[in-house]
Amino acid sequence: MDIKIFTIFIFLVVTARVNANQLSIENLEKIGKTMHEIMEKCRKQTGLSPEDVSAFKDPKAPLTRNDKCLMACFTKEAGIKLDGDKIVDKFGYSDIIEREDPEYYKMSLNIVKECNEEVPQMDDECEYSGLLYKCHMEKAEQRSVDIPSF
Repeated sequence: MDIKIFTIFIFLVVTARVNANQLSIENLEKIGKTMHEIMEKCRKQTGLSPEDVSAFKDPKAPLTRNDKCLMACFTKEAGIKLDGDKIVDKFGYSDIIEREDPEYYKMSLNIVKECNEEVPQMDDECEYSGLLYKCHMEKAEQRSVDIPSF
């Protein structure tokens, strides 16, 4: 997987739960269920307790090393990649978001591309994932996109 896209799915799906108003309830539930399953698997791999996952309680909180590794794990498990001008994942959720709320998808894709250009590539996948996440959240806030807390 291209290291440049480690946090795309997290950003896309997490913000979609709040902002993509055109998504059907059925698809929101399906995406949410899969997201939770992957998050639990990665949370256990990183040794975090549910209470320790600070990035998802307060998106503006400083990220711990384990938070960053959790995000890297999550995106790998979701099978994310940027294919030209399209975000793809192994579950097809980005296609659902693009189809049901194309404006939201386009805005998300633009943020992802901007952050991929701004954040320098590095070998440390956890650190890189944390920097991309921070960039995504800052750009979403600049565009007045609500970022949910869990």
